[in-house]
Amino acid sequence: YAIALLKVSLPLIASFAAIRIAVYLIRHLIPPSPLLKASERVIAYSMWALVALYFTGLLPEVEAALSSIAFHAGRQKITLLMVLTGLLTVIVTLLITVTISRAVEERIMRADTLNLSFRLVVTKMIHALALFVAILVALPLVGIDVTVLSVFGGALGVGLGLGLQKVASNYVSGFIILLERSVRVGDLVT
Repeated sequence: YAIALLKVSLPLIASFAAIRIAVYLIRHLIPPSPLLKASERVIAYSMWALVALYFTGLLPEVEAALSSIAFHAGRQKITLLMVLTGLLTVIVTLLITVTISRAVEERIMRADTLNLSFRLVVTKMIHALALFVAILVALPLVGIDVTVLSVFGGALGVGLGLGLQKVASNYVSGFIILLERSVRVGDLVT
């Protein structure tokens, strides 16, 4: 009797903890708004639905049904289960990396010994690097080969070379101005 109770209580406690952690992360990533309440509800209802499917024994049947809905892209068979799993993996990876990068950014911004312009440049670079790492981690987990990024990188290079050259040069120029400290954050330029 105690083992049966343990088999029921452990998944319930684990799911409750996972739901609380997910809601906690969402509260710190999204500013207070109607989107925050909606995302908390969607996460909580989705996780409790998974727990209910697990306890009723319907989870394998739902997985089979989601796997049966598929289409082919070239030689690759893409199922609805793969798409949903991929989206969940990307969202969780991005939440984790954004949380870590925000904690590092807050710590760097509190360092009064560094120049404010330098702190801003470092925090922006850390944020961009964290998103890049999140993409590099999430793509193989989803099942997408990382070499696909070479095609995307080539397309981005052509786009920067042709249409976004001015935007890219302004972006790099902003970093250079902040690093050489000729203009500081808060200065009024007329």
